[in-house]
Amino acid sequence: MALKKPDDFGYWGYEDMFKTWGFAGHDQSRDSNIMDQSNFKVITEDLIERYPNDFRIETFSHWAVGSVDRLTCRILIDETKGYDEDNITESFKASMNWHDFINDYPIADEDDYYVRLQDEAIDYIENMADYLLLVINTEEDGWAEKIYYALTIDLNFEFDVDADQYPNDNKILEAVLKSGLCLPERWGEWYEWCDEQGFDRPIFPVKENPNQLKLFEN
Repeated sequence: MALKKPDDFGYWGYEDMFKTWGFAGHDQSRDSNIMDQSNFKVITEDLIERYPNDFRIETFSHWAVGSVDRLTCRILIDETKGYDEDNITESFKASMNWHDFINDYPIADEDDYYVRLQDEAIDYIENMADYLLLVINTEEDGWAEKIYYALTIDLNFEFDVDADQYPNDNKILEAVLKSGLCLPERWGEWYEWCDEQGFDRPIFPVKENPNQLKLFEN
């Protein structure tokens, strides 16, 4: 199947394609979710590192998603000897082993996957609606990370980009309140929102007015 050229598929690349080379079955496209992107990176890097001469990534145009990155593999050692097992490369067998692994458990590398999920969630927070950003102290270092950790750890919210589980406005504002990132200049909006939600109002630092006379001075 990997050596069979798909119907209505135009190919003008390497001459060995669909002869001794074929698709390894590991792809990613513009519409791939975080898990698919992670799996593609982990699997292709592993296989190419172990068999650098037997794999290559090729990009193909696609009517639905614009383009697809596909891992291709040297499958047969000798084109003239057919599909005898001794004529199948170890690299292709390694690729099929990855398919078996993913069929049993869908994540190739949990560390890579969860770091990507976290990065995507933090990027979502950094680029959320302006009306939310306007009441947050975004000048503090790591503000988006602090909101993310408040959401996922303090508030136990399951922020899962792949599952389209995003926090609503109130949950984000609650995380901002929990993180101490309420912008003092927007105290009125924060007091009103906290009163509506039944939360304690944030305590803002009092700024001294340099033009105000002090009662006691040395």
